[in-house]
Amino acid sequence: MAVLLQVSFPGDCQTLSISGKSVPLEEILATIKSQAGVVFFYEGSVLQNAKPVTIDCKNVTLETALNEVFKSQPFTWVKEGKTVTIFKRPIQKILAEPVLKDPDRMEISKFEICFI
Repeated sequence: MAVLLQVSFPGDCQTLSISGKSVPLEEILATIKSQAGVVFFYEGSVLQNAKPVTIDCKNVTLETALNEVFKSQPFTWVKEGKTVTIFKRPIQKILAEPVLKDPDRMEISKFEICFI
């Protein structure tokens, strides 16, 4: 006979409160680390382009706080257990799509090239 037991850790359900105006990202991460007990993992040069963070979160989950912290940063994050890994956000390609004002009517211009 097998028994399945699922254990939930209170640390995963705890809430965080963070507020500050134009605070360096490293300082915000230190606050999150002390409140949530997580470890941040990132390559040293990753945070070079970090912008100061303005945040006002009260009683939010870790995921909500991280989303708020990184929403205007060129980074993204992944949480695995008690480790939060920070990556540079991939550059997205912008493809120019033709915009048709009237999809039932398309104008085509004809160009002539003359060589003299």
